[in-house]
Amino acid sequence: MNEIKVGHLSTAYHTSIVLIGKPDWVEETGLVLNWKLYPTGPRIIDAMSRGKLDIGYVGLPPAIIGIGKGAKIKCVAGGHIEGTTIIARDTFSSYEELNCNMKNTLDQIDCIGSPSKGSIHDIIIRELLKKHNLSDKVEIKNYSWADLLINAMEDGDIDAAIGTPPLAIVALENNIGKIILSPAQLWPFNPSYGIVVKEEIITESPWIIEKFIHLHRKGSRFIRNRPREAARVISRVIDVINYKFALSSLELSPRYCTSLSTEFIKETMNFEKTLRSLGYNNKNLTEDDIFYRDIICKIHPEKHHY
Repeated sequence: MNEIKVGHLSTAYHTSIVLIGKPDWVEETGLVLNWKLYPTGPRIIDAMSRGKLDIGYVGLPPAIIGIGKGAKIKCVAGGHIEGTTIIARDTFSSYEELNCNMKNTLDQIDCIGSPSKGSIHDIIIRELLKKHNLSDKVEIKNYSWADLLINAMEDGDIDAAIGTPPLAIVALENNIGKIILSPAQLWPFNPSYGIVVKEEIITESPWIIEKFIHLHRKGSRFIRNRPREAARVISRVIDVINYKFALSSLELSPRYCTSLSTEFIKETMNFEKTLRSLGYNNKNLTEDDIFYRDIICKIHPEKHHY
């Protein structure tokens, strides 16, 4: 393979953004990466299912849904945990202000915006509303692009929004709203994204995956240990955000690693159960259906850094 097609999101804390900004790192490996930007994880999985991508940066729920529908893909590395937060208008009370009562925090909301149906954020909010018997009370509006959530809040179309930390930073910097549920409060240790690859690459060209995971791990270490330098790189790649914004996004949800740790896999399998209970997936999947761990266990044998 002379060219590897990699699908990624605009999420500032994914290592994809760092690797795009550090082409010399990629050149050293001999890989030729063709980066393709997508609006949501489900769109990446769809592209992989149609053979348009070799590797994808994606939340685990979209990957599970794709595998359940027959997509020949596997998650080969982790990336980040606790990457979802809820923002709402300043008149709403936060989780802490409501004595850490999850039901009361959610019960304030009449309509919440979320990225597309089947995204990790969509699954989390639907599971929380179901758990607290609020599914019939709180309306969920799904948007094809996460960027539209801020506009919807400004226009009064939604009371709150669920999404990534950068979404929260935009709301805070523009006085549109505040964080009412932080990433750690929503679903502790939930795996926000991982690296997914086509199964045929595992069989035919495992060296590609190994080299890519080495790059991914280098990027993860860079973000975790040198966040200020990483923020400068990220702000250069995503020119619509500045250094301060990039750094704030990294610091709001700072749990980065590439390991497929016991905890990462456990919470992924909890997502798998949730997806079946919500009707997104009818097939009962095992860990081996979702993960291929041989390469990451060789590259990252030590305890995780999440």
